[in-house]
Amino acid sequence: MTISLPPITKGLTIFMVILHVICLTLFYKYEIYTTGILGFYSTLSENFNVFTSLSAIFIHNLFNPLHIIVNLSLFLLFGSYVENRLGSKTFVIVILLGGLSSIISSEYYSYKSYNESTIKLTEYGINVNDVNPMDLSYDEYEAYDEYLIHLSPKQGFSGSTSAIMILYLFFTILNIKKLIPNLISLSLIIICISTVFFDWSDGVKSGEYGHLGGFIFGIIFYLHNKKGRL
Repeated sequence: MTISLPPITKGLTIFMVILHVICLTLFYKYEIYTTGILGFYSTLSENFNVFTSLSAIFIHNLFNPLHIIVNLSLFLLFGSYVENRLGSKTFVIVILLGGLSSIISSEYYSYKSYNESTIKLTEYGINVNDVNPMDLSYDEYEAYDEYLIHLSPKQGFSGSTSAIMILYLFFTILNIKKLIPNLISLSLIIICISTVFFDWSDGVKSGEYGHLGGFIFGIIFYLHNKKGRL
């Protein structure tokens, strides 16, 4: 039995795999760090570029293969149904706005955490423009590392995947044939959201807020279109 994927799900998956291979090749062969070019820098950073808010959606962590493997696996699992349900044009809008919502929520976390780490560094009497990390205590280094994280580029398809995943759940929640995918979707949604609000992992990161942004957009999109053709 052959599996037929709708055009956007199929094409975008192939595109992101090829892009990732190109980025890996450029880094390991030519030492060109494409995340620094295509990734989204916070507005806190002097490297901020509004256009990378789009390019950052489609690139993945070069040093963690699970990042792209998990994202694309979930995209293939849930994306085909959602694309067929919405139509390809609307599906593209969901992908883009889900990704942008992820960046916005991550940016909120960056401002919040950046301010907290800046206050800590000030209390420690540390000048971030003149510091040797080797001279820092554990707590001082943790605050300094938190400060630097929010100035580094963000990347990933997680926000788009999150929006697609929660839409899939809304569309198929009463379909017993979709029980297993729904359990997967629901479990991941609960884990991601609880990580943000209860902080039971090793510190909340902007990535968790990125998932939350995608979920929020998915809910808003569904409610807004509930009385339409959905």
